[in-house]
Amino acid sequence: MMTQPTTTNTPPPRTAADETEYRLATARPTHARAIARLHKDGIHRGFLASLGEGFLAQLYEAMLDNEDFGVFVYLCGDEVVGFCTVTSNTGTVFKSIIRRKPFGLGLRLLPKLTTPARLMHVIENLLYSRKTLSVPLPDAELLSFAVDTGHRRKGMAKRLVEATLRWLAERRIDAMRVSCTVGLDSNPLFDKLGFHLAQVTEHHGQKVNVFTTFITADGGIDRSRNQSCDDPTTA
Repeated sequence: MMTQPTTTNTPPPRTAADETEYRLATARPTHARAIARLHKDGIHRGFLASLGEGFLAQLYEAMLDNEDFGVFVYLCGDEVVGFCTVTSNTGTVFKSIIRRKPFGLGLRLLPKLTTPARLMHVIENLLYSRKTLSVPLPDAELLSFAVDTGHRRKGMAKRLVEATLRWLAERRIDAMRVSCTVGLDSNPLFDKLGFHLAQVTEHHGQKVNVFTTFITADGGIDRSRNQSCDDPTTA
């Protein structure tokens, strides 16, 4: 006769990991360097990461000083372990950033322009929003996000995306897009959240999935509108 193991309602002893406190916060200028490090390590296949941590830190400092951008971080104690950035209008991204920090960004960028290919990549980024699109897309865009590998699978990515949606809803913006290189772990996330795959394009020689979503007035994902309309655009 086989016996079943006895069960008890006594909870297991708490560990140091259980005591760890994570919190979502609006990023501050002091977080720029840590955000840059996460970008470089977590989005290493992107061209911006190849420009170095110093350039990225200047970039995020400029974003944090610009009301057209929302930057959010996940903190473990005082350590930044995740971040996400969103803009209300992709068309003004680099123009407004360069206006804020022309010398700092320029000095960081010049040593990186060592080949014609790199120069073309920079130009392609500057003209990013002007690229010919096969479908109309929202102006607002989730630009970048990453979570430290040691702190994943805790729901942080989902909550960071939700923070960007609320930020846009507060500005009465009702749609957003996000571009994900094909094959990255982030693609299933947006599919699971209910985003719509609007198109597949190419950027820097890599295939990219462009997801879009309508946003409810309270900052949620409007799944019914996503399902009923192929090409969500801002009103």
